[in-house]
Amino acid sequence: MKASVAVKEQRSRDFSAIAIALLIHLLVVGAYLISDLLFFEDMVDYSGPVLIKLGRADAPETLTDSLPAAPVETVEEPDATATQPVEAAEERKTGTVEETVKPEEKESETAREIPVAEKEAGDDGRAEKSSESRSGESGPAVAEAPPAEVEKVVDVSKGEEEGNSFETTFESSPGIVGRSLGAPIYFYLPLPQTIGQSVFDSLRDDPVLQTRTAEKKKGILNLYYESNMGKYLLKNQKQPPIEVRPELWAILAEGGYDILNYKNDDYYLKGREITFTFVVQVGKDSTELSNVKFIRRSGYSEIDEAVVYGFKQASFYNSSDIPVKGRFTYRFE
Repeated sequence: MKASVAVKEQRSRDFSAIAIALLIHLLVVGAYLISDLLFFEDMVDYSGPVLIKLGRADAPETLTDSLPAAPVETVEEPDATATQPVEAAEERKTGTVEETVKPEEKESETAREIPVAEKEAGDDGRAEKSSESRSGESGPAVAEAPPAEVEKVVDVSKGEEEGNSFETTFESSPGIVGRSLGAPIYFYLPLPQTIGQSVFDSLRDDPVLQTRTAEKKKGILNLYYESNMGKYLLKNQKQPPIEVRPELWAILAEGGYDILNYKNDDYYLKGREITFTFVVQVGKDSTELSNVKFIRRSGYSEIDEAVVYGFKQASFYNSSDIPVKGRFTYRFE
């Protein structure tokens, strides 16, 4: 009996020793695994490529320089033979944009970012742009139409004198700016170099003004013309002062002088024109012109200056609050 008890105690001690040994081995292996998971290996002295797998266990073991090809998406084309319902077709014809847009498309449209107007550029000329998301609105954004260009208001008046035409343009509404009480422009043109004897012979006494007799008219012409072999020539080919020319031209017109001969023989002005711009200053009664600039000339400086002088002898008015630009054209037909 004693032997059996001793054997049992020995076996119990052997099992305890084995269990303790196994437990010690398990603890050692567990500590090693835990230290391998918790601590990182210092790879400062390691050179060469490193393969890191993220997320997928089936990632390839070798490195490649090219990316894998993108998967090809297959899109099923709708059947051309399929017919759409009549209700859908009628909806497209008569429905508005709000009715035909699907709810999910409306929702995505409101969350879409739209560009905001560009900020004013700085000194370097670059403009900053920003965008903001629009919320609380439904339907696509509608671009504003550009403002219509305002048409400039002008006042144009035309006329004729002795076969010549003229045109006056003011950059203002009719009645605001104007020209009036002007003598004919040709009254200030240089006098003809030669006058026929018939002009002198055709002069008559004025039936209204007793002081304007034929002899007095001839005396005025003789101040600037002299007889020479049946014709009258301008003395020393010198033109009379521009301020006395209207009276001389009026006498020539009474004597039947044809201004067409003047345009063709003395200066050959037929078909030419003179155009210049000017500014009418502010003034309700009478005002002067300023900033006269030629756009087109006749080819004769004395003709150009005479047309401008004659045009400026009229009365001008400007009832607006600002100076008004104008343009005048004189054509020799």
